[in-house]
Amino acid sequence: MSRIKWFKLLLICLLLSNTSYILYTLSLNGFFLNLYYLFCEVIVFVATLILLQNIGRFLRIRKRYEPIVITSIVLFIVWQLCSCYLNGMLRGSVVARILCWPMVFLAIYALNLCEEDFTGIRKIVNFSCVFLAVLCVPLIYTHLFIMQRAGAVIFPTYLVLSMIPLLLLVNKKENAYKIIILILIFMAITTKRSGFFVAVVSLAVYYLFDNGMNISLNKKIERILKIAIMGVLAAFLLFVASKFVDISIIDRILEMKEDGGSGRNDIWSMVLLYYKNLRTHYQIVGRGYEGVSRYVMPQGKALSAHNDFLEVLFDYGKIGISLFVIIWLALIGYVKILRKSKYFSYALIIIISMFMLAMFSYLFIQSFVIQYYMIALSLIMRLHIERRKDNSGEGNISYCSNI
Repeated sequence: MSRIKWFKLLLICLLLSNTSYILYTLSLNGFFLNLYYLFCEVIVFVATLILLQNIGRFLRIRKRYEPIVITSIVLFIVWQLCSCYLNGMLRGSVVARILCWPMVFLAIYALNLCEEDFTGIRKIVNFSCVFLAVLCVPLIYTHLFIMQRAGAVIFPTYLVLSMIPLLLLVNKKENAYKIIILILIFMAITTKRSGFFVAVVSLAVYYLFDNGMNISLNKKIERILKIAIMGVLAAFLLFVASKFVDISIIDRILEMKEDGGSGRNDIWSMVLLYYKNLRTHYQIVGRGYEGVSRYVMPQGKALSAHNDFLEVLFDYGKIGISLFVIIWLALIGYVKILRKSKYFSYALIIIISMFMLAMFSYLFIQSFVIQYYMIALSLIMRLHIERRKDNSGEGNISYCSNI
C-alpha cells in the first residue's frame, strides 16, 4: 500500500471520527459518542500499522532537531497513561483518545510525504475541510438562534480552523489568502472570539513571514504597515456595517471587558482553588484524564478549564505540567530553526494558533482539535529534512522514495 493511500486512509478515519463527534454534539445521542470512541481506536490501529510498516524509514533519520520534539511528546503521552493508571481509569476509550493525536503525528512523520505527493492528497484534504464546514452549519444555527450564543455546541467548528496550515501546505500558493479569508469569515459567523482571533493572526503571520525571514528590513516594515492599515480599515468597515446589520462577532469582542472572556477568569480561579485543595499525592500525579470535568464541580455543575496549562496541571499534576512545558519549549525551538525556511510561515501559524487555543480554549486535551495541526507540523518536519539534505548534498538515497 503506497504512502499516499495510507495518508488518505488516515484522513478518512479522522473525518469519520470527527463526523461522529459533531453528530453527538448536535444530538447528544450516546450512539454517536460510542462511534467516536470506536473511530479513535481505529485511528490508533491504522497509525500503528503505518509505523510498523515504515519503522526503518522512521528510525533512519539521525542527528536532527526533530527527535527532540518527538521525544518530548512521547514522554508527555507516557505520563498521561501513567497518571490514568494511578487513578484507576486506564480503559480502552481513554487510552485511544490520549493516543489518537500523537499516533497520527508519528504515522504521518513515518509516511514521509514529499511536496510532489501533495497533488495526490489535495482533494481529500480540501473535501475534509468543506465537509466539516457544512456539517457544522446546524451547530452554528443551534448556537446562534436556539441557545442564544451559549453552550459548547459550537466548539467542533474549531476543526475547520485547525485545517488552515494543512490547507496552505497542500494547495497552490496563489490560493493561500482565499483559504484563510474564507475560514476567517466562517469563524466570524460562529461568533467564537478565540477562533476568530486565531484566523486573523494566521492571515497576518502568513502575509508577514511568507518565504521565511529572508526578506529585507524595508520589506518587513512595508508589510507591517500594510497589515496595520488593512486591520484598521477592516475594523472600521465592520463597525460601520454593524450599525445596519447585526454582526455578532463585533458584539462578542466588545463584551470581552464585561464577561471576562465568557467567565474564564472565574473558571481559572476555581480550577486553581480545587487544585490547591488536592492531597499532595494528587498535586504531583494529577487526577487523570479530564480530571477537571470530573472533580471541579461547583454547585454540582461540571467545568472545563478553558486553558490547557491549568487542565494539564489538574489532570496530570506537577510532573505532567513540567513535561507539557518541555513540549512547548521544543516546539518553539524547532520553529526558530525554520526561520530561514520556506516553511517558516506555516510552522509559525501552527505554533501561534496552538498556543492561543491552549491558553483560552482547548487543544491537547481534545484530541480532535489538535490532529490537523500536528499533521501539518509532521509534514513540515519531513519536508525540512529533505530540503536540508538536498542543500547539504547528503547521500543519494531519498527518504521520500516509495520503497
